[in-house]
Amino acid sequence: MALYENQFCRSVSENAGTSILKRGGIEKRGLSKKEVFVRSTFDYMMEIIRKSECLDYCSATLGTYKSGWRKTFSRADYIRHTLEKWLGDITGILDRCLLLVNHVYDLGTKNEEVRYKLIISNKHISGEPVKSAIQKLNKVIGDYRPARNYVEHQGQFKDEKLDKLASEEFILSQSKSLIKSGVLTVKKAAALNVAVKLGFKFYVKDRKREIKLMNTDIRKPIDEIFSALTDPYQKRTR
Repeated sequence: MALYENQFCRSVSENAGTSILKRGGIEKRGLSKKEVFVRSTFDYMMEIIRKSECLDYCSATLGTYKSGWRKTFSRADYIRHTLEKWLGDITGILDRCLLLVNHVYDLGTKNEEVRYKLIISNKHISGEPVKSAIQKLNKVIGDYRPARNYVEHQGQFKDEKLDKLASEEFILSQSKSLIKSGVLTVKKAAALNVAVKLGFKFYVKDRKREIKLMNTDIRKPIDEIFSALTDPYQKRTR
């Protein structure tokens, strides 16, 4: 089931749509306290849904490298950048879910101060289904956080297979001069070209499969978070 089909999402969307139609636009000035809450909830919710959709862009674009781009960046660099973006989107989802929970439960934490440990330790969500849902999402994302932090603060995405393909791709880019100098033969260059093409093909195929499974695993706890927010949201909009 798509996230927007969740009961929480449907309720928030309907309420926000009613408010927008009633006011004749998205302008928030002059809204009642209830309408401000509804509109803001909708905004936070849509940030999560959009970021979730961004996860699918990775598998959709991973194999779309064009040969005409070689003068600007290599295939390996293109794949690496796409995977780095995916890692960033994954961790960004948890941050947005925490903001939504903080808002719906009116926990009072400033957005810039919202952190995982601070939210799950808040007494107002102790024993609430939303707490376990957040913990599940954090656990799913946890395995990828070190890689994301490394990319964000120290270097580029590391993968032994991709690094090997990048090296071979670089050799191919220099093949003309290497053949001319006798370091590489035409036959070996042709064989390497075939090997690299197949290498990228299978690498992308494997990565797409992994990403699809991961994206599904991420959406399950997000759906749980939305479901857990249905009651507290409805209580504040009665």
